[in-house]
Amino acid sequence: MKRKCCDIVFFKHDFGWDVYRKKDCHIFGNEWIPRWFDCAVVEDAPTKKQAQQEIDDMHVLGICLVTS
Repeated sequence: MKRKCCDIVFFKHDFGWDVYRKKDCHIFGNEWIPRWFDCAVVEDAPTKKQAQQEIDDMHVLGICLVTS
């Protein structure tokens, strides 16, 4: 489920998937790259689906905790 309140970027690397806020990234070619790799909202999720689930879990009772 895509959350309208969050503008996020999924980033694949050797250890899994990270999720960053789009405002913490820049576009390079056709993909979004994090400006700083230490500002991930979710780190090293084994699959993109699990990374998305962690983001979904950050929406409690209609409150978005991603930007916190």
